[in-house]
Amino acid sequence: MHQISWVSERDTDLLLVEAISSRPDFCDFLLESIWFSEYMWWTLSFIGRSVTQSIWESDVELLIEKDNNTLCVMIENKINASFQPQQDERYRLRGENRVAEWSCHEFHSILFAPEIYLEWYSWWFNSVLSYESIINWYQSNEDAHTAYKIYLLQQAIWKAQVWYSMVADQPVTDFRKSYYALVCERYSKLNMDNPWNKPATSSFIYLKPLVLSWTNVKLVHKLIHGAVRSPVRLIVSSTQWNDKYSSP
Repeated sequence: MHQISWVSERDTDLLLVEAISSRPDFCDFLLESIWFSEYMWWTLSFIGRSVTQSIWESDVELLIEKDNNTLCVMIENKINASFQPQQDERYRLRGENRVAEWSCHEFHSILFAPEIYLEWYSWWFNSVLSYESIINWYQSNEDAHTAYKIYLLQQAIWKAQVWYSMVADQPVTDFRKSYYALVCERYSKLNMDNPWNKPATSSFIYLKPLVLSWTNVKLVHKLIHGAVRSPVRLIVSSTQWNDKYSSP
């Protein structure tokens, strides 16, 4: 029997650090999850929590070495907290800076969060790792210590679900439904998902054009900035939004 009154991101940070540093099979699972299986038979040369570089910080960061190559994995952990301004962009800049300083040969950013969170924010990072996938891994690799860890992750998932159900904002939700109806009517090729309840702070709309489905290009309409933005540096002003993606 376990009881935890309140789970924080620090708790799940440390759970992840412990799993990576003490379970080589978990680290293999992580590498496979982010499509870096070529780093199998790796050496973990560094792992840390709250790793700071200049004014930037990773919740969890690790360096993995193989055949004189080094992969820097930067992990942002979220349960229900909002992102700081340009937080996703800072991860990319940190990674590029690490490569420029020869600290690593390549880098990869991961958003670690419950699935309900990843539905809306996963496009900002190279890969995602859900709490639910970690639970499934623990259930398939049980030992004397896994029951508590599974319970901890389940409590964090519950916390995220409660937060999302409590903060739904009707005007924002109505606006998104109207936006979705307009996209379906005039710009169906943008392939927007049907929206659901969103909080008042929600200001990004994600678009998935089928024509770009074979690439890593993703479009985000950042309402507060008045632009449609792509993580690969494609910027389109709202005033220049034309009929390129209009329905025939």
